[in-house]
Amino acid sequence: MAHLDMTSSTTVNLLDLDADGLTAYCGSLGEKPFRAKQLQRWIHQYGAEEISTA
Repeated sequence: MAHLDMTSSTTVNLLDLDADGLTAYCGSLGEKPFRAKQLQRWIHQYGAEEISTA
């Protein structure tokens, strides 16, 4: 997995992250690790194309 700057304000393409990377990304946002599994499910099972932050 490529190193990602999790403190940057740039957009992160979640499809570029493996399971560990997605867990680390969620942690960098102050979220619990189970959020990574939720994101994976939304992306791959439900076909989510955009995640709103509003």
